[in-house]
Amino acid sequence: MDDGDWSTTNDAKALDVDADGSIVVAGLTRDDSDNTDAYLVRYDADGRRMWTVRYNSPSNAADWISVVRAAPDGSTYAAGDSFHKGWNALSLKIDNDGNVLWLRHDRAEDSYVAEASLIDDAGNFYFAGTVYPGTMLLQKISGDGDLLWTVGTAGAAAKMMAWESSGDLVVAGKIAAADEYSDATNDIFLAKYAPDGDLRWTAEFKEFGESESGATGLAIEEDGSIVVSGGSQRADDPSAHDALMLSYRPDGGDRVRILRRRCRNGLQIVGGS
Repeated sequence: MDDGDWSTTNDAKALDVDADGSIVVAGLTRDDSDNTDAYLVRYDADGRRMWTVRYNSPSNAADWISVVRAAPDGSTYAAGDSFHKGWNALSLKIDNDGNVLWLRHDRAEDSYVAEASLIDDAGNFYFAGTVYPGTMLLQKISGDGDLLWTVGTAGAAAKMMAWESSGDLVVAGKIAAADEYSDATNDIFLAKYAPDGDLRWTAEFKEFGESESGATGLAIEEDGSIVVSGGSQRADDPSAHDALMLSYRPDGGDRVRILRRRCRNGLQIVGGS
């Protein structure tokens, strides 16, 4: 790790704001040889730089951060991708002074993109993403950097995560038919996990027909309803895009309520909890 001079191109991929107003930004920096290093920068509430961390793996290849979380104790958790003796899910924790407390490489079968992350009250770090060409990967890592569990779902891609009032974790994204990732036949996908990684249930929403559908926003209401926003591209007309919003009751109430609106120029509803 170092906080040396920045190179030719910087690209921010993720941002989070702490309760004290400080901001942490993460992404990648690219040098003249087109190698990418992971970077993180933290600013105080007045915009002054507190610290900068840059990571270049021993392979001097591709490294970047795509999700970041500012913890209540002033530390920062982040995850992304790193190529070192193969592709890896990269995760790390940084203290309030910019010191790297731990860094992990967990082997992935191919390139990995982290899409969502959360921290629980015990300081455990959860992050979810997709291993190319389409396997959802969800990991839980302790505040000390120990891997507690990893779960995966073939054919799925995670996009958002949210806590349920019970302490369970809900993941939203998309999933392909027959466990074979295809941009033409994806459906909105939900999964609920216990804190120990046990799968509670999954739900797929095929109500949108033969289309490329996926979740890009997720929230859980007080009554337990799971609200998902996203978009859909129709297979029979690639130029036809719809904005989608659905509300799902997994407890046996109304199964799903759907709002679908035709949009121009491929507009999708985006957002999250």
